[in-house]
Amino acid sequence: MTHVKSAINQLNWKYQQVIILRYYNNLTFNEIATSLKVNSNKVYVWHMRVKTYI
Repeated sequence: MTHVKSAINQLNWKYQQVIILRYYNNLTFNEIATSLKVNSNKVYVWHMRVKTYI
């Protein structure tokens, strides 16, 4: 778990938010998009990029 937290802390702010909101707060991509005021497709792309990094 320490490695995951360390990896999240190294991410760009928007990617951190996607991971935190998705996995810690259990929000959907649409809910995350609303929270961040961006398109849900953009959130999905950010999520996929983060998954390849972590």
